[in-house]
Amino acid sequence: MNVEISKLRNIGIVAHIDAGKTTTTERILYYTGKIWRMGEVHDGTTTTDFLEEERKRGITIQSAVITCFWAPFSHYSDKEKNSTPKLTPPLPEADEYQINIIDTPGHVDFTAEVERSLRVLDGCVVVFCGVGGVEPQSETVWRQASKYNIPIIAFINKMDRVGSDYWKVLRKMRENFSQKILPVAIPIGAEKDFTGIVDVIEGKARIYDQELCEDGSEWSERDIPAGLKDIWQRTHRELLEALSETNDEILEKLIENKPVSKTLVRKALRNAVIHNKFVPVVCGSAFKNIGVQFLLDSICAYLPAPSDIGETPIFNLETLEKHKLKNSKNEKFWALVFKIVTDQFLGKLSFLRVYSGKMNGGRRVYNTTKNKTEKIDRIYMIHADKKEQIKEMTAGDIVVVGGLKKTTTGDTLSSEDIKFAFEPPIFPEPVIYQAIEPYRPEQLDALAMALSKISSEDPTLIIKKDSVTNELVMHGMGELHLEINAQRLKSEFNVPVKISKPKVRYKEGITKEVKEVGKYVKQTGGHGQYAHVVIIISPLSESNFEFVNSIKGGTIPQQFIAPIEKGVKMALESGPLAGYPVSNVRVELIDGSFHEVDSSDLAFRIGAFETARKALTRAGAVLLEPVMSLEINTPTKFLGDVMADISSRRGTVEGLTTDNTLTIIKAFVPLAEMFGYATALRSVTQGRASSVMSPKAYERVPQQVSDKVIGKL
Repeated sequence: MNVEISKLRNIGIVAHIDAGKTTTTERILYYTGKIWRMGEVHDGTTTTDFLEEERKRGITIQSAVITCFWAPFSHYSDKEKNSTPKLTPPLPEADEYQINIIDTPGHVDFTAEVERSLRVLDGCVVVFCGVGGVEPQSETVWRQASKYNIPIIAFINKMDRVGSDYWKVLRKMRENFSQKILPVAIPIGAEKDFTGIVDVIEGKARIYDQELCEDGSEWSERDIPAGLKDIWQRTHRELLEALSETNDEILEKLIENKPVSKTLVRKALRNAVIHNKFVPVVCGSAFKNIGVQFLLDSICAYLPAPSDIGETPIFNLETLEKHKLKNSKNEKFWALVFKIVTDQFLGKLSFLRVYSGKMNGGRRVYNTTKNKTEKIDRIYMIHADKKEQIKEMTAGDIVVVGGLKKTTTGDTLSSEDIKFAFEPPIFPEPVIYQAIEPYRPEQLDALAMALSKISSEDPTLIIKKDSVTNELVMHGMGELHLEINAQRLKSEFNVPVKISKPKVRYKEGITKEVKEVGKYVKQTGGHGQYAHVVIIISPLSESNFEFVNSIKGGTIPQQFIAPIEKGVKMALESGPLAGYPVSNVRVELIDGSFHEVDSSDLAFRIGAFETARKALTRAGAVLLEPVMSLEINTPTKFLGDVMADISSRRGTVEGLTTDNTLTIIKAFVPLAEMFGYATALRSVTQGRASSVMSPKAYERVPQQVSDKVIGKL
């Protein structure tokens, strides 16, 4: 870390696809002097989209980390503004903040990348399109950030686009999100006449003249245009009234009709944002180079430093009790591994968020998750696809380290052998799969090695071998997810592959509660095997699996509980109906017995496996399928055709919103019916509609459809 911890910001930039997230990140890097020339998504030249597939498709596939420095509101001081981008300084200037940025994917197939990034961040910028507004993935990433209590700044982008409407997007945000939404910027002009913003707190206008300074690094500070003064006064008053709810000093000044200083307003807003009560909203056009510096000012001014978070939850691995860890460099070293990548030259690299303490390269660390000790080779500060070796990592840092061969995503590292760990990121289960094989049989080993590497990087990409066909099967989050990883095998590992058509990843569920008694007894001379378990298996509505130990009086010793749970999980890997994994199940261990000599971990694992298998056969097994949330934007004149098509796909419409000539349809549709949907939608709407899908839940398949699916096996 190159700055005091109070001047460090660990932020993520998240958005719905095509909201302008990567372009915004590119402008941030340019204005902070990290890069000397702006790249463009359509040219495939942006800094954070460095993979071949990202540049070819113009989308972000994996999260990228980069560090930059910025001095907020320096243009309001007496210092002369530096109008040309600085080359990256070896050390920040005294008034500069260090901003560690994680640029994340916007496509729903790569939601896991967003999830693991948010897990280690202190603040978040959610980018909205000024035309599209609150879109499905916008809601998803907002919910993900809220789940981790991450403070948010909203950036309404693309204000230069035809149809952009700042105030409409604000209304939609207030309708969809629980936090209080507070604009701290007002757009000047609209669409092609958008030329700048009004700083609500400062009471000044920033005008960007493209003819005088095309790259947006300079602007003129002016009085608020006459036509916006009433809007500014109303917006400023609403801001003060909202802040008075959380700040007594502002409340007193409003009651006494006294002026409120800008310093107090910023201080009160920062405190409210850190406590997740308010979300400040700024606006601009990243592509037109307008408003990005004000976003940077707001990041430094309102989002928290690691020291503002104070403490991070950490769990005792033996008792599962929750404790608090102080986020300080003066504490013992604790870090969370949130990502793994394989570098062509450096080998396996681990991305860490350091929560406390400090650590040098060449030192040994203890992996509390795996109960292993490993040696850190080197430490790097990461700049997208470039790395800069550093000597030390300290509390608050996001870094990359080499040398951790056994460590995987979600593991906790410590300087001490203590049985504590951070809660790891939780990833959604894959919903789709396809068989995969190399074009040349002699490349089978190379394919297996390549798949092992890319699946170690992506927890939602699961590789299995089909026990019946002996095929390698790749499971993922959607068609695009699988397609891109198949392309990576060719471009990165030189293993071109043949793939089958994508197939739905079904599961099995149960409909009845069943009590089952099971004994496993085997005597072959010497020590035998003995296990006796009594379980109740019942359906769950939401959770995937729940194991409850209700043993009392020591009828089964504690040492055998974990093997019993493992045996039950093994039984759930293949259901009685069609061999699909069993989900949404609660298993309660209520009784049993053991033998002093013959009982063992193996005996109880086998006994629990056989008992659970028997219970499943009597529990009314049913087929479950992934159902998707579908949002369609279509011209209203095509509404009838689109609705009919949804109905033909076993879909149910949940809501319609009509705005002039455009209708937004929200529906739930089984994934099995959605292959090739983009082409079908273009056909019925003459190419004028768009759609977005995201996983909703696994639900029971109608009996007639279930019979067909099982009949094809």
